[in-house]
Amino acid sequence: MAPAVAQTNIVYSGQTSTLSVVEVAGETYTWELYIDDVSINFATEPGNCPLTDAYFNGPNTGASVSVTWLTPAVYYFKVTAVNANGCSNIALGMMTVLNALPVALIDPVAP
Repeated sequence: MAPAVAQTNIVYSGQTSTLSVVEVAGETYTWELYIDDVSINFATEPGNCPLTDAYFNGPNTGASVSVTWLTPAVYYFKVTAVNANGCSNIALGMMTVLNALPVALIDPVAP
């Protein structure tokens, strides 16, 4: 299995990104999101990210998924690939979510 990748590994809160792997014929893919916690055993524990922090836009299956990131933090994503024989493999990635970009208000100069 190729490594899981994101469009970028840094996004701003409120942004959506695509996570993907190179699709292999006959494999199925399931994605999970995790909050930053060094004690997690990614091989055995299911995703623990609350929907109020980040969520999938649609199903969490397939070689490519879309995620909206809401709360600034460090997150991990895991994809599990299972082939036709039932053998599985996992790939991990990390996403850093920063505070939303500030909005500048410009006051037009009067003539």
